[in-house]
Amino acid sequence: MTSFRYPEIDHELLDREYVRDFLRDPDDFPDRVDFNYLRNQRDSANHFLDWFDGTCQGSFVEMLSKCHEHASYGRSKSCVYTINWTNTTLIPFLSIEGTIQFKTSDSGAFRETHPGVFRSELVDRGIQHPTVDIFELTREEFDVLAALGEQSFGAELKWCYATSKASRRTSSSGCYRIGFEGTKEKLEVIVTETGHLERHNPSGHVYEKMKALCEARISLIRQIWYSEKTDSVAALISSYYHTAINWMPFSNINNSILMAQMNSLRRRLGLVSLSHSNLDTYALLTSSAGFLHIINEMNHLSE
Repeated sequence: MTSFRYPEIDHELLDREYVRDFLRDPDDFPDRVDFNYLRNQRDSANHFLDWFDGTCQGSFVEMLSKCHEHASYGRSKSCVYTINWTNTTLIPFLSIEGTIQFKTSDSGAFRETHPGVFRSELVDRGIQHPTVDIFELTREEFDVLAALGEQSFGAELKWCYATSKASRRTSSSGCYRIGFEGTKEKLEVIVTETGHLERHNPSGHVYEKMKALCEARISLIRQIWYSEKTDSVAALISSYYHTAINWMPFSNINNSILMAQMNSLRRRLGLVSLSHSNLDTYALLTSSAGFLHIINEMNHLSE
């Protein structure tokens, strides 16, 4: 185990060595990524590591809120970044209210970031924000999830060769539930008539239960860091990510923060970091045991 932190010097950070920790596709570096994004995720991940080490005080919730601030606009609170969104570019600007809004000619690509503000707080303030994720599976994603059986959609979907898309089986119940290790809590995944999978982000008491579960997981990781074998700690880190992305604490930038946390801890264990790819999709559609199986397969491929 090492005392790894991401480089504070930009020319050391902006190196292919670290890009897989922060990007969905490492090939987006350097031409299809705003360097401010990489700097912000560095600031966020290093704040998490300082908190993990105990050199930065505060509760789990306070740490996560500060990580979201750093990921949104850096430690300077002015380092915003553009986003390439399908065929358009989202241009950020800081509003007088402290939010980050994005200008675009595409009316369907509206985005607004509330740095450090949890979804539960947005609800209390009556601020609308995205709360549903809809997935149209690729053939690769379908095959990976189908192999997990009841740890994912089970027999609810089939692959339609005529349309090259997933379709809902006639016997489908219209939903399935994913579970989390160590708790009876389950979240519902809706199977639509068109074969899409729909996830509503948790709210109310379920949101609070998921938050408590995340805090318990990261607390356990800190407690056993030096006393358990690498494989056991790595499994707990994956479980923390899986639980946290399903909690969906913020209206956006969740995956960037949580993947960087997982990757920074994996680096400290001496493991290869993982590119984001479609891991968030897999995590949102699988029980924790199924997601851990996917991670283990990736670990074997990287050895």
